[in-house]
Amino acid sequence: NLGDCWKEEKDGENVYKPVGIKCIKKAFKLSKDAKHKNRNLSWLIELYEIAIEEKATDEWSLREKGVLHVHQKQFEEAEKIYTDLILSFSDKSYVWSEFSDAVADPEVKIGMLYKAIQVENSEDFLGDIRLKLSQLLIEKEAGNQAKEQLKIYAKQRQKKGWKLVENFDALQSQAETLGQEINIEACINLAEEYAFKNIEWTDLVIIDQWKNDKNVEKL
Repeated sequence: NLGDCWKEEKDGENVYKPVGIKCIKKAFKLSKDAKHKNRNLSWLIELYEIAIEEKATDEWSLREKGVLHVHQKQFEEAEKIYTDLILSFSDKSYVWSEFSDAVADPEVKIGMLYKAIQVENSEDFLGDIRLKLSQLLIEKEAGNQAKEQLKIYAKQRQKKGWKLVENFDALQSQAETLGQEINIEACINLAEEYAFKNIEWTDLVIIDQWKNDKNVEKL
């Protein structure tokens, strides 16, 4: 029975993911290999859609489906997924970074990557994000801000004994020739407005404002 492949497996007190989910996740992992970069993966998206219909997915599966839509240049579909995910995972750098891949506006993309940096506590996880951000900043001719991102990236790689990406010197050389700057705060505001655009506005009246014993601001 094919329907059974979407049901959890139980062995005594142990509960295991459905076989169908294990298969599509394995296929997703393989799809990230560079040799599959230009392949049509619509068949895999269809399997994720079946899994969603069978209520066999979780947030990670939805993220994977979003990544696949970006791969297929189906940005509108990807954006719908991340607009929902960001409501629960706005404190996850990888969600902001993946969301940025689904957006066309370069300033919104930049703002989302700065948000990713803001919410991530470990620099170990920010290497690819800083590189992606530096490339966008270079495209906006914001040389000094791009150099700042590249400097932080290189410092962490050296600290960990990790190699720099092959095009690091090229990015640094490009940044050296550019002298403009962009308003980072404005980009972050754009990103937040874009990400949370489906939340309805509610009018409130502040009647008191204070800090509790943990120095957390309360309204």
